[in-house]
Amino acid sequence: MRTTQDTLNILTAQSYKGIGPKWIVDNYKKGISEHKLVAIIAQKDPTIDEYGQDFATRRQMISDFLDKNHQENDFAVSFVDDDFPKMKNTLPIKPSKMPVVLFGRGDLSILSKKSVAVIGVLNPEPEIVDTESRVVKQLVENGLVIVSGLAFGCDSVSHITTLSNHGKTVAILPDRLCNIQPAKNDGLANQIVEQGGLLITEYYRPVKSKFELVNRYIDRDRLQAYFSNLVLLSASYDENKKGNDCGSRHALASALEVGIMRGVIYNPKTDAQNEMFDLNRRIIKEGKCQIVQPETTQKLIDYVYGQRVYSQTTLNI
Repeated sequence: MRTTQDTLNILTAQSYKGIGPKWIVDNYKKGISEHKLVAIIAQKDPTIDEYGQDFATRRQMISDFLDKNHQENDFAVSFVDDDFPKMKNTLPIKPSKMPVVLFGRGDLSILSKKSVAVIGVLNPEPEIVDTESRVVKQLVENGLVIVSGLAFGCDSVSHITTLSNHGKTVAILPDRLCNIQPAKNDGLANQIVEQGGLLITEYYRPVKSKFELVNRYIDRDRLQAYFSNLVLLSASYDENKKGNDCGSRHALASALEVGIMRGVIYNPKTDAQNEMFDLNRRIIKEGKCQIVQPETTQKLIDYVYGQRVYSQTTLNI
């Protein structure tokens, strides 16, 4: 696996008790000496060997693990590396939520280009698929990178539509690169890379529990927002007791938190009574979002490129 000494140092530091993203963001500096890093870690975890022998051993074990469990063209990049992709937030990201290391396969540079995250429900109706495909096609034809999560349903529609129209797409994963979730989308993941796209994740170790996997999905959703100029919801149930809501609400909440514009695909004439648009309606009521239909997609494109201000749309719903 291609990586840097800084990235390996950060991963090693995180193996010590009580050291997470916030500690890394607050304390790790590019090119810091191993001796100084060990001394700083000792203030948090006094059990560390002050001579750095334990640190060096752990770092080598992590390096060996990465080499053994990843393909030759996989890479790892940390937030202090020069090629770490630019995030799109306009408000500060909390240090505890910062991605400090990313693992990927494909073209990392496209993550810094103008992009739109297109997300939504796992079981969209045919009409939702058709509308989303028409919108995504226009986004791709105007040179925008499409970001999504490789899940079934709306995520897959956004990736497949992008590839079909010769565009670039990024799949942000909730698990390791070698363990595509869902497994049936493994072929789609390979096609994304083959056509110049990117697979990206924060994880290199296996998940330990169902609870951890659920949290990984939520954390994945925030990255869909951080690396997009706009988060566009195709359709989604809202949080409910039926168990049919999806993680799109987490990505939309993260977008609002860090100042990234939100959009929802919605037609009040056809979608007003459809439960699959419950989240769309809530986001519209909250404000700070744009309502999108295939006929108005160009306005959204102009907004992303900064060519005009997309005025707030209001509906009585």
